[in-house]
Amino acid sequence: MGMFDKEIVEVACPGCRKKIKKELRWFKANNVACPNCKVTFENHQFRRDIDAVEKQLADFKRQFGG
Repeated sequence: MGMFDKEIVEVACPGCRKKIKKELRWFKANNVACPNCKVTFENHQFRRDIDAVEKQLADFKRQFGG
């Protein structure tokens, strides 16, 4: 589990544009589908970006003893 997985994130669905407000871990799952319109959307780049940020923060903490 990532360090931000329980943080609440709100994004607009790429299909119906309604707001989706869920924990970050929900968005990181495979085959994410809008709970409103059921459109499945691509989240591979999002997952890579979040993983990179979490790695950078972990490295920073290690480097500075946090």
